[in-house]
Amino acid sequence: MRVQDSHGRSVDVDQRINDAARFVPCEADVMQPRGQDRPAGEKRVSVMSEVPAQRVPGDGSHAERLGEEAQLHGIAALAWLIVDFLQSEGVAIERAERIGNPSRVLPKIRADTAVNVVRSDAQHAIPTLMSSSRLAIAQLVLVMLLWGSTFVVTKAALEGLPPVLFAFARTGVAAVCLLLLAVFKRQWRLPSDTPRGILVTMAVFGIAIYYTAFNLGLRYTSAAQAALVQSSLPAVTTAFAMLFLREQLKARGALGILLAIGGVAMIFAQSAPSPTADRPILGNLIMFCGVIAWSAYTVLARRLAGIEPLTVVSWVTTMGAAALGVGAVIEWGMSTGDDLRLGTGGGGLHLTGGGWTAILYLGLLPSALSFVLYSQALRHLRAAQVAVFINLVPVVGVLAGVVFLGDALSSSALLGGGLVLAGVWLSTRSD
Repeated sequence: MRVQDSHGRSVDVDQRINDAARFVPCEADVMQPRGQDRPAGEKRVSVMSEVPAQRVPGDGSHAERLGEEAQLHGIAALAWLIVDFLQSEGVAIERAERIGNPSRVLPKIRADTAVNVVRSDAQHAIPTLMSSSRLAIAQLVLVMLLWGSTFVVTKAALEGLPPVLFAFARTGVAAVCLLLLAVFKRQWRLPSDTPRGILVTMAVFGIAIYYTAFNLGLRYTSAAQAALVQSSLPAVTTAFAMLFLREQLKARGALGILLAIGGVAMIFAQSAPSPTADRPILGNLIMFCGVIAWSAYTVLARRLAGIEPLTVVSWVTTMGAAALGVGAVIEWGMSTGDDLRLGTGGGGLHLTGGGWTAILYLGLLPSALSFVLYSQALRHLRAAQVAVFINLVPVVGVLAGVVFLGDALSSSALLGGGLVLAGVWLSTRSD
C-alpha cells in the first residue's frame, strides 16, 4: 500500500515496515523489572541499534535484558516511522503512541506482534480516518443547521406563548432527554468535590438568563437581526476569557474583538422597525445581554473541565429549567397584556399544535440531539476546525429569517454582520 507522507512524497508502507523491522531482531520473554538498576558498566542500546538475533554470550539474564530493551526500542522506531505520515492527516494512532513509550505499557509485548499491529493500523487507519472525519463534518453541519433554525422556530412560536414559559417548556424537554441519556451511560453522578456553586451559577446564566433573553429579544427584533447579534458570541467569550481567566490575548485577537463589537453597534444603529421587528434596537440589546450571559457560562464551564460534559450539561440544564419554572409562574401572574408583552394578553394562553411542535423540536433536536452530535464530532476533529463551523449558525439564521419570515435586512446591517464574522475569525484564530 502506498500513501503520501507529510511532505507529499509517495511512501510504500509495507517497505517502510520491513525496513524498520531490521531493528527488532530479538525476542525475549523476560523483561527487566521496573525500577531495577542497570548493571554497572552496561552500555545503553540506541533506539536505532542493530542487535544480532543470536543470544549474547556470557551472563544469560544480562543478555535477555539487553535483547529485550533493544527489541522494545526497535518497536518504538518502527511505530514512529509509520506515525509520521498518519499524523500528517491529523490522526493520532493510539496504539502507535503507546508503542512509542514501551516501558510503561508494553512490558511483555513480542516484536512480531507489534509489527503486525502497526501494519494493520497503517493499512486501515487512513480509510477509517476519512470516513470518521466525513461523518464528523456531516454531524457538525447538521448541528449548525439545527442551531441556526432556532431563531425562526422561536420567533414563530412566541406568537402564542410568553417567553419565559416557552423557555421553561423547551429546556424542560431537553433536561429530561439529557438526564435519561446520562443515566443510560452511567454519567449522571457528580464527583463529591464538584463545586455546586459554579453549577448553580452556570444554570442561572447559561440556561435561565440566556434563554429568557433569547426569547424576549425575539419578541422585538427579527430572526435575521438576532442571528447577526448572536454571531458576536465567540469574540465576546474570548474577551471574557481574557478578563476572568487571565488568558493571553494577542493584538490580532484584540482587533477582532473590537471589530465584532463595532459590527454589533452598526447593526443596532441601522435597525429600523419592520413587520417582523417592531422594536429592533430594544430586541437586539436584549439579545446581546443573552450573548454576555452565555459567555459567562462558557468561562465558568472551563472550571469544570475535569468532569464528563454530559454530566455537567444534564445537571445544569435541569437546574436551569427549574429556575425557569419559577420564572414562568411569576410571568403568568404578570400576564396583563402590558407594553412589555410578558404574557399573551389577559392571561390567555394560545398553545396550538404548532406551539407543541416547536417545544418538542427545540427541546429534542437543537438541544439534546445537538449536544450528542457535537460531542461525537469533537472526538474526530480538532477544536480549531470545529470553531470554524460555529460561523455557520448566524448565516443559517439570517437566511432562514429572510426566506421563511420575510425579514428585511439593510446593507448596513449586512456590513455589520460581516464585521462581526471578521472579528470572530481574528479573535479565535489559534495560529
